Amino acid sequence: MASLPELHRAIGRVEGKLDTFIEQMKAQDNRTIELEVRTRKVENRQHWYSGLGAAIGLLLGSFGAHVPGKFGG
Repeated sequence: MASLPELHRAIGRVEGKLDTFIEQMKAQDNRTIELEVRTRKVENRQHWYSGLGAAIGLLLGSFGAHVPGKFGG
């Protein structure tokens, strides 16, 4: 059977490992949050460009329908 000082040391090692694990999890959470923010910015930019492309297509399509000759009637 383990003596009391050995149990104290074992508990101290477990506490140290838990503290290290908790710190690593906090660091991982921070990295995840940073990646989510960056991804959100890229997605917002992508949606903005898609909307701009649709608007330009609408304008060019409307203009092309009213031009006599090759494109329109």
